[in-house]
Amino acid sequence: SSHLGSREPCLASRGAGCPTPGPMGSLTRALPKRLQASLALGRPVLRSCNGADLSKVHGPGLSGLFDASPPSADWEKFALTDDQLRHFNEKGYVSGIRLLSDEQCDALAAEVDTLLGAAGEKDHPARPLWYAYHPLVASGAWRISFGFHDLMWLPAFRLASYQLLGGSVRFLHDQIFNKPARDRYAGASWFGFHQDFSYWSWTAPMAHLTCWVALDDVSAANGCLQYVPGSHRWGLLPPVPADASPTLDAVNAVLTPEQRSAFGRTERVEVRKGFGSFHHPLMLHGSESNTTDRPRRAAVLNVVREGVTSNFGMHPARLGSFPFIPQGEPLGRSGHANDRMYPLLLGSPGDPGIVAPEAAGPGAALLGAVPKLADYLSA
Repeated sequence: SSHLGSREPCLASRGAGCPTPGPMGSLTRALPKRLQASLALGRPVLRSCNGADLSKVHGPGLSGLFDASPPSADWEKFALTDDQLRHFNEKGYVSGIRLLSDEQCDALAAEVDTLLGAAGEKDHPARPLWYAYHPLVASGAWRISFGFHDLMWLPAFRLASYQLLGGSVRFLHDQIFNKPARDRYAGASWFGFHQDFSYWSWTAPMAHLTCWVALDDVSAANGCLQYVPGSHRWGLLPPVPADASPTLDAVNAVLTPEQRSAFGRTERVEVRKGFGSFHHPLMLHGSESNTTDRPRRAAVLNVVREGVTSNFGMHPARLGSFPFIPQGEPLGRSGHANDRMYPLLLGSPGDPGIVAPEAAGPGAALLGAVPKLADYLSA
């Protein structure tokens, strides 16, 4: 696996972007935002996962875990390097990016246990807020959990996304994953190889990005991500036949001989907790089951470049449980009530969107100076 440019802005020295130590420090930081949210929603919002719809509260601060708006001078250290951008261009992904401290990982991992446990029960007040729910993977945690509501505002994540997308960053949806210890699902915690954009064809154009973050140390034994390097250049693959056996490598049925050969050279992304990887929407990837006696939990943030529109009319079946936006209208700026589901995370100077004031970006000078993936695109 690649660990190009591994960076650790959140270590014991607690650089910018790290939480105030201890639960009381987090609560002190979070209380003003929770009171603001309570007033906005007309109900108490003092505890995570209590059924309040946090999509109606934009901007970070509910968890107290993160500093989403460090001084402008501190942003530069979060930027991806030239080598990392070249690696993404060549292989379709880049890994080894430090995004969270161990303390932040532990807090979010505990919330995964709650979210994929009690908060998934049918009679739990949060259950209607999920986009999709299964005890191994669920989407919509940002609407329910303080920690996952705030996660999308991480400076390191937002700036790297800006560089890779080449412009303003808008949230699409999140996911949380859990591969249980000793895989109590009888070896079924694997995820077959797939391309993320196959689920997003209800949007256009393709200007999407996925960030995967390890909340536990990740190895081949507990089901690390596996990428097929270069598969982001294959275009959108045909769907796997409905009658194909559900296996990790079922996608082989639609690959050409050359692609099958490349499929045999997957790269495993084994990382310590707190590190993340970014991958292209056409990157073919999957993961095996957890065979260890410890859980393997992870968070995923999916984003788009500002200006991506709804293509619902062309692919209505693909909308699924994603919040509806009218055909041809830009996500987050359509005038529909669901615009709040697609907040702007980092804006370029002059963009019409508005970023939450608690999450101000680094400023026009740095955004103009950092290298971007477009600088390295090759045919």
